Amino acid sequence: DLNLGEKRHAIKVDLNLSQQRTMFDVRADAKEALQEWLEEYIDTTFFENLTGAGRGAGGNSLYHPNGDLGGNALLVPSNDRIVYGGTGVSSAAGITASDTMSLAVLDKIEERVKLASPTMRPASFNGKKCWIVVLHPWQSTALRQNTSAGQWFDIQKAAMQGGHVKDNPIFGESLGMYRNMLLVESTRVPTFTNYGAGGNVGAARALVLGAQAAVVAHGIGTDGFGKLKLVERTFDYGKRYGLGVTLIWGMRKTRFDNQSDFGVFAVDTAAAETV
Repeated sequence: DLNLGEKRHAIKVDLNLSQQRTMFDVRADAKEALQEWLEEYIDTTFFENLTGAGRGAGGNSLYHPNGDLGGNALLVPSNDRIVYGGTGVSSAAGITASDTMSLAVLDKIEERVKLASPTMRPASFNGKKCWIVVLHPWQSTALRQNTSAGQWFDIQKAAMQGGHVKDNPIFGESLGMYRNMLLVESTRVPTFTNYGAGGNVGAARALVLGAQAAVVAHGIGTDGFGKLKLVERTFDYGKRYGLGVTLIWGMRKTRFDNQSDFGVFAVDTAAAETV
């Protein structure tokens, strides 16, 4: 089930004298600001639904604090669709500060994803079939800084010594591929401060995404953009300019009746800011 909800946002700016006082186009700047809001809103809602963790106070949705979008409650990961960092760790309380993201964790993920039932199909990314792993910057830093034999840095260094110098992830922002998993990074991956036996270990929840990990629906009656309704208006005889957007839509993690999460795994590891 997926219910539609309504989300509106608007920006109003002064023209006339205010427009003369600035070096930029106030009207164009308002449009850019609304576009930035839209990008952050949609992206945040995506991560809240896929991780089951709201970014607002008390774990509620950041942009829907009085109720989730359309009344679709955030779904926490299914018990068999969550992987923890460390060896033999099966809960958030079992994570220690040393159970950070590593290739060992990715190996564990790859096994679980391949053996998942129902089958978790890989997504298509630039023509290649793969699973998408979205990491928090703290998790990707832990992965990069692990210089032990057989870990990420060691593998990339060996590839470079073998002639793979161009586009080597050591020198760029891309984390590259590992066992048919495309590793990318996002600041909107949720973090926690209450993991570990004492409730004092920082953690982050990465995502492993396959095809049809989520579903999105849009209402009818939108404008030429096909996804939203955009309205421009002037007030006070042209002194003020307003720009508003309305979205009638819904988003939810795919989970069929009496089944586990369909195309997504959560990966909780210890994570902290580098000092």
